[in-house]
Amino acid sequence: MLITATVRSLGARGDLAVVANRANGRSAYAIFADVGPKSKIGEVSIALTRQLGIPSNLRHDSMAGGVTYLVFLGSALAPGARTTTHRIPGAAAPLYRNWGGEKIECVPGGAAKAN
Repeated sequence: MLITATVRSLGARGDLAVVANRANGRSAYAIFADVGPKSKIGEVSIALTRQLGIPSNLRHDSMAGGVTYLVFLGSALAPGARTTTHRIPGAAAPLYRNWGGEKIECVPGGAAKAN
């Protein structure tokens, strides 16, 4: 996911997050990986758009609103730890549950739905 320079100043780069598509109820775990201009937030990977059921054509598709980002500041994995798509859910799920969130089931093929 792309974060703004303002969020980066809080130390969010590498932090874990939950991203929810309010239009269809799909949610997914993610990690902040890139930094962009102050006025831009919400650019995500094609894999995350698929998990959230959002169109992913880079030239033509976008989604104005309807997506919520919950970032766990200070949650970045240990320096030097290998961050993979398989490790992100295992590390982010306990943070989300402690926050009060419901279980997110990751379904084969990338779709995820909050229960």
